[in-house]
Amino acid sequence: MPIATTNAYEELLTAFASHIGIHAETFVEMQEIVIDDLAIGLAYEQADDRACMTYFANLGRPAAKRAETVHQTLLEANHMWVGTGGATLGLQQATGNIIMAGQTSMEDLSPESLARLLNTFADIASRWKGFIDGHYEISETPPEPFALRA
Repeated sequence: MPIATTNAYEELLTAFASHIGIHAETFVEMQEIVIDDLAIGLAYEQADDRACMTYFANLGRPAAKRAETVHQTLLEANHMWVGTGGATLGLQQATGNIIMAGQTSMEDLSPESLARLLNTFADIASRWKGFIDGHYEISETPPEPFALRA
C-alpha cells in the first residue's frame, strides 16, 4: 500500500468529516459513519493499480421462515446491479447476515461526492434492511432509489 495513497485516503476522510461537521480524528480512526441508524464502514483498498474506497453495511439476518424468499430476491437484485445502485448484496458465511458493499476509485472522490455517494448508499441499504427485517415486501417495480447507480 503506497504511503502517499494511504495519506490521500486519510486526507479525504478528514476533509469529508469537516464537510459534514463531525469530529475528524475519531472518524479517521473508526472509519465508520451512521446515517439514518445504519452503520456504514469504510476501508482503503488497492485494486489492480488504483486506490479504492470500499463502503459496506451489515443489514442483518432474515428470519428463517423468510430466508429463501429473501435470498432469491437478493440474487435477483444483484443481477446487473438492478436493485442495488451499483453495490452488491452478499451473505456473510459465518453469520448468515446480509452485507451490502460497494467500491469506488479514490480519484473520483471529493468530500462532496463522498457525501452524495454515502447518502445514496444509505437510502438503498436502509430499504433492503427493511425488506430483510420483514417490514415490507419489494415490489416487482423497484422504488426509484433502487434504480440509482452509486
